Amino acid sequence: MLGNQTMENQQKSMLVSGLKGLIPFKSSRALYRRGPLAHVFMETSMFVVKTVDTSAERKECFRLRHLVMCYEFGQNSTQQEGVDKDQFDHWADMLMIQDKKSGKIVGTYRLLCSLRAPAFYSSSEFALGELFAEPGVKLELSRACIKKEFRRGGVIALLWRGIYSYAMQVDADYLFGCCSVGNIGHHKILEMIKLLKQKSSVEFKYSANPLPAYDVSANLLKASFLSSGSPELQIRDLPPLMRAYLNAGAKFLPVPAFDPEFNCYDFLTIMHLKELNQSHTQKFSKQI
Repeated sequence: MLGNQTMENQQKSMLVSGLKGLIPFKSSRALYRRGPLAHVFMETSMFVVKTVDTSAERKECFRLRHLVMCYEFGQNSTQQEGVDKDQFDHWADMLMIQDKKSGKIVGTYRLLCSLRAPAFYSSSEFALGELFAEPGVKLELSRACIKKEFRRGGVIALLWRGIYSYAMQVDADYLFGCCSVGNIGHHKILEMIKLLKQKSSVEFKYSANPLPAYDVSANLLKASFLSSGSPELQIRDLPPLMRAYLNAGAKFLPVPAFDPEFNCYDFLTIMHLKELNQSHTQKFSKQI
């Protein structure tokens, strides 16, 4: 029988190779007692945004994720008890936003920092060797979920202030992650790519191509031959989360992956925190 240390090393090796879904979820209680890498607490008259501090808060975030992922993205979840969780949650901190009137958690983000995590969710869909070779601390944002009735600018902006506070505390150099878009078809996705390029929001520095199982570049190329030169979409037509990334100064890799489990396209999104202009920095660090 393998020793505990050997088994842990094998699990980490499997994660790094991007074998999504093959590793059973491990309880995060021991890790969670150790606490988050950084603590966030911000409050307005209507909301509280903070790092998750208790197992009860953590489970409520898992339930919110299940609600959004299964009922909106159509994921065929095999998870029990109506929760969404995976192996990456073992190393993750979580950010939550609470509606003060109801006391319910209405939004959450998963934060995976390279100071703790041996692998990242995005590496299960994209070849991220060039990005990971860059020096500095990387912070992956994933499992972004906000209840539909709360998806408005103020709530998203408050979450971003929480993310920025966390990132500054861990001295992150890069924020990155997958920005998911529902299955709207290759032609609409191509329109999004054209719009992002038009707005100078496409990142060409890294060759972070989708892995073969998620690569739909051939279909997008075919769609490009059938489309006109100028994008018909406007910024207002983009999903709220994608607009939030754009407003934050993020860049998008030109070719998205397609995730059949969630029936959505994933745009790899990268933000160089040290290169943010002053207006973005002031907006995120503004006192509430």
